Amino acid sequence: MHLRILAGLAGVLALSGCEEAKPLQRETPQDEIITALDKHAKDIQRGNPETSLSVAVIRDGKVEFIRLYDKSIRGKTVVGAQEPIFEVASLGKPVFAYLTLKLVDLDILSLERPLYQYAPDLFESADPRLKRITARMLLSHTSGLTNFDEKDPLKLRFDPGTEFTYSGSGYALLQQVLERRTGLNLETLARIHVFEPLGMTSTSFLWQHAYNYRIRFGYDKDGDRITGKRKPTTGNAAWSLHTTAGDYARFLAAMMDEAWSRK
Repeated sequence: MHLRILAGLAGVLALSGCEEAKPLQRETPQDEIITALDKHAKDIQRGNPETSLSVAVIRDGKVEFIRLYDKSIRGKTVVGAQEPIFEVASLGKPVFAYLTLKLVDLDILSLERPLYQYAPDLFESADPRLKRITARMLLSHTSGLTNFDEKDPLKLRFDPGTEFTYSGSGYALLQQVLERRTGLNLETLARIHVFEPLGMTSTSFLWQHAYNYRIRFGYDKDGDRITGKRKPTTGNAAWSLHTTAGDYARFLAAMMDEAWSRK
């Protein structure tokens, strides 16, 4: 059940930045679907000529191909190091949630036990409600924690478990708990339990030297390239993930496969 919910969350996040397109019917032949996808991707890239778009297609639970669309290549199939790297920001949250559930399966953590019991010093505050926060609340954004409040990172907007409010700082807090429980940092945990088992060879929560040659930069709402590229030397579950379309597709395929196998 947990993985099915997570699969839905990842799908919503992955599609949230896409333009609306005419839906394809279930009975549409696969070749027609690919042709329509290719046309739509090219249209998006033509409308944003300085940007790059990478599309991965999954068929029968496996990544069938990855195509790149940018100002010099529109629709070329790419593999391995040809794939560009993207900073995927909050798309790292489903990856971290998947990692957390793997550790729950290993009885390293409970979704329901208050995290205060694992790492009391992380929850030291005048607000006693913090001691009620669980991993499930942090993963589902129902802990009440605000989103990266620099003045008070443990500030609560409401009683834990009673409402929803988006909180990247909640993921960062859960990351600290997992690192305390295992004695391993986020990058090592992710590599052991997610990246290596799923073949995500180009994915990391840390900046890799090879990214200097493969990175695609972001653009703001005015079409200007975002300067001051972040190159994280410390992993952050809420925002620091860098990956490729192919690697992320492998993650989604594996996650959905596990979710349905547990039905």
